[in-house]
Amino acid sequence: MKKFDLELAKAGDPVCLSDGTAVRVICFDKKGPAPVVALISSYSHEEGYEAIYTYTEQGLKAGYKNGVSSPITLYMAPVKHKVWVNLYQDHFGVGSKVFTSEERAVGDSRSYDCNGSCSLFILTQLMEWEE
Repeated sequence: MKKFDLELAKAGDPVCLSDGTAVRVICFDKKGPAPVVALISSYSHEEGYEAIYTYTEQGLKAGYKNGVSSPITLYMAPVKHKVWVNLYQDHFGVGSKVFTSEERAVGDSRSYDCNGSCSLFILTQLMEWEE
């Protein structure tokens, strides 16, 4: 998990707990030493119930063992990335083009003219990763 980043969270990047549970941050400016207010789905109540927690600017639960990390410490949720890569071959070797949608990659999966040399399409490959 990536360490909680107050500025990224303020910008709308997703926040979670260490187990991946999504967190809804509802404000960053509560008065006092724990200005971050978040709602977390509670396991101890019926579905749809959210508990309110307050956090320091570092994402640590307010008052929890003098700032020590806990199971409900905030983290930045992993961001999933997905691209499609087309591979081509010409007399210089193998080249590639990257696309943000499968439709655009498939649409480009034909031989094309690159700087006056004919390129032969090899394949389209989906690539996914988390940061």
